[in-house]
Amino acid sequence: MIPISSLLNEDLSSLQNIAQQALTNTSGDAHVNTQTDVEMTSGSAPTTAEQQPSTHADGPSQYEEDDADHEGETVSAPRAEAAPKKKKNKGRKGKNKPTGFEEYYVDAPLTPEESKEEGDLYNPSRTFVERIEACIQRYKAKRKFDSERKDIFDKWMAYGGIITGPKAFGGGLDTNTLESNDAEGIATLTATDYVSGDKYRVGQEGSAFVVDFEGVAKAFLASRVPLNFDLHTLKMNQACVAIIRNFLNYLIYHNVCPEYNEQIYAARHVCDRADKELFAVKEASSRLPGPFNAACSTLFGGYYKHLYSGDQEWAEELGEISGSIGMSNKLATRIVQAGFGAYGSMELCVAANAKKLELIASTPLGFEITEVIYADNDTRKYYQEDVPKTFSRAFQVLGKIKARPWVNPDEPEDDRSDDGEDSGGVIAQLGYEFELWIEEDLLEYCFVGMKIEAEIKQLNYGVLYFDSVSAVRTSFFQPIANDMMIGWVEPTEMKQSEAERIERENEPAMEMDEG
Repeated sequence: MIPISSLLNEDLSSLQNIAQQALTNTSGDAHVNTQTDVEMTSGSAPTTAEQQPSTHADGPSQYEEDDADHEGETVSAPRAEAAPKKKKNKGRKGKNKPTGFEEYYVDAPLTPEESKEEGDLYNPSRTFVERIEACIQRYKAKRKFDSERKDIFDKWMAYGGIITGPKAFGGGLDTNTLESNDAEGIATLTATDYVSGDKYRVGQEGSAFVVDFEGVAKAFLASRVPLNFDLHTLKMNQACVAIIRNFLNYLIYHNVCPEYNEQIYAARHVCDRADKELFAVKEASSRLPGPFNAACSTLFGGYYKHLYSGDQEWAEELGEISGSIGMSNKLATRIVQAGFGAYGSMELCVAANAKKLELIASTPLGFEITEVIYADNDTRKYYQEDVPKTFSRAFQVLGKIKARPWVNPDEPEDDRSDDGEDSGGVIAQLGYEFELWIEEDLLEYCFVGMKIEAEIKQLNYGVLYFDSVSAVRTSFFQPIANDMMIGWVEPTEMKQSEAERIERENEPAMEMDEG
């Protein structure tokens, strides 16, 4: 047996000699560099026939006879196959590129050409509408929007009077349109964010509309964001606010509408407040009024008074402390006694023990927090040492908030009075700052300026408590007329069906037949 490697070397050496001879015959004395014409597949194999070891002692080998039959022919020696190219992983292409929404992202400095171009686009001689349309289009081209960011941005644009959708064409542009417009004109025609014709004079004298960056930011963040987006973490809330702040920064950096810069700076300040307040409002909405106020409501009257169902057989396994089934009178009494002991007067505690406390006034009321007060060291010591450890989960340290009446400008006046509860009594006369008691774990989500709408109730010894919380709002809550335009559609002439028309035309004839 001849080793395969030896055959391969011998075969290639023979082919090399044949190729060299053929080239010599055709080109005379021309010099041929055979070393570069043939590539050896084995790095250690000899490159000439003289160096190739013989595999047979006598006579030419089979391969030499075959080579003789083809003497004079030109033979192309086989070349080594190139190593296969590595496939590029396209799956992660562009994933590491910045989106433009990073916390410390800054737009790159403008080139002279870009600066000149933007100087023309945002020239003060152009109307505000023309500048803002061009700005939105360029902004969206420079940012990487995922579906969530696009949803937030589009809803904000729509709330602020910007229509998000094809401007005039549902498909591509025809040849005539492409030829008769420059790049800027084509971009304007194909824009998906634009201002409708009735608002085209906004910012000009005589227009029924005004430009108000701050007002739209306040109303959108305080009213629309909590309703439209399920932002259940602090990070998600801040990511939502960051989209609005990012666009406002873009307006200032590119000097789009310098006449409104003061408004834009104010709108950015609103975003800073929203970063902290939106999540706090969401948490407070689900946690208020807290155990102490729920206990007062259970004992003296209110939403929780007949809510408790823990003494039912089907609810025993749920335990005594469960917000979903109210609060027992026994637990409520202990919570109220602990609270009175912490902040109440001696007279109040005596009246409570004698069961002389009663509800004298109740009314729906909006109020604004003016101060948040945490418990002092004496109060904490009282809860640690004097309050019974039974139901320890319910005996949370009480703090205080100070508040003043606040009227929601978006709601009509509501004066309710039933069951002898006088809404026009003591509470309705409150024009001063009053005090409410709330657990400290809830005070974490309360802040100065927070607005709460609830049922405020007053006992005969001056103690106030609240239940039935209907709304919790940010400090910058401010409804605007845009809220009334949500879902509004341009009216069109109604078209009646052919059947309705025929029926209407035949009605007189039918009446005559009946007569």
